[in-house]
Amino acid sequence: MLPLARSLSSVRKKRKTPPGYADAAAVSGYTQTLDIPSLHAAKPPGVTALDVSADGNLLLTGGADKLVQIYDRSSDKVVASLKGHTKKVSSVAFREAEGKPSLALSAAADGKVKIFAESEGSWSAAHTVAVSKKEVSGLVLHPSKGLAAAASVDSTWSLLDLERGEIVQTYEALSSDDGSYAYSSFAVHPDGLLHGGGTADGSVRIWDVRDRSALAATLSNDSGAAIPALSFSENGYHLAVANGASSSVGIFDLRKLTQIHTIALPTASAPGGGKIHSVRFDPSGQFLSVAGTDLRVFKNKTWEEALLFDGNAGELTEARFAKNGAEIVLSGMDRTVRVLSAAA
Repeated sequence: MLPLARSLSSVRKKRKTPPGYADAAAVSGYTQTLDIPSLHAAKPPGVTALDVSADGNLLLTGGADKLVQIYDRSSDKVVASLKGHTKKVSSVAFREAEGKPSLALSAAADGKVKIFAESEGSWSAAHTVAVSKKEVSGLVLHPSKGLAAAASVDSTWSLLDLERGEIVQTYEALSSDDGSYAYSSFAVHPDGLLHGGGTADGSVRIWDVRDRSALAATLSNDSGAAIPALSFSENGYHLAVANGASSSVGIFDLRKLTQIHTIALPTASAPGGGKIHSVRFDPSGQFLSVAGTDLRVFKNKTWEEALLFDGNAGELTEARFAKNGAEIVLSGMDRTVRVLSAAA
């Protein structure tokens, strides 16, 4: 793990914005150019989780209806409707190989992670991993692409081997610490060693995978409320932490372990204010998206708002940049996936 982390770190520190990646001027002009309605079942409704292939063609969705679906934009149809979960799906993720998704991962409130494999255009279940007796509240693909991390409200999180479909290591709450370890959200650092879990009482527990006996750090947003989402920046220096209680996002500098900025959003009582379901730094490191009541995209470093989209009919659950930043794909509780891009 350590040699891999060093390799990832050395590449990250030299990484520049990919050639041709969308800039802030382009993103600020994005409008809805496509909507894909009526995904998943009408009862209970909602697209609760989303991932998108790098080329933007395949959409991986999880639903309140317990299903995992794969939608092919080129053929304009659902090409796989994958069963197996017994409760609502909380997280999904693609693993890509040779330029296309080869595995689809899902986690649900039934305490299980399912791994689906692609073969000659068909998708089927490869492994089911029981990681908890309670809800799996976070699932992230490790930068190595051979592992994934799954966190639960039962105060544990585990590293999973995707090829074998096995738990490699489980990290449990430390009795020496006050406060909650019941995870409400989870994220992985781009170097692959640090993992962060937002908890039910507003803390962020940061772990180094090499040590199960001590935390690397604990951060707090002082809200006392569950953290609905968090995200490490692409350059590895910042951590964005959603504060659902105050409708805000705190930006922490990981080098100093201090909060350096707060992005204040309209509160639930204000017009257009309310929920936060997702915060995510984009792959280029230029933007931070915040999705919930609406979508807002902020410029990294200055934290100025670059884009506001509020044309959704239901709460947004996830936002993903695709096609080198040329598109932002949104999932929502109105059973619709929307694509934002430059107007034709």
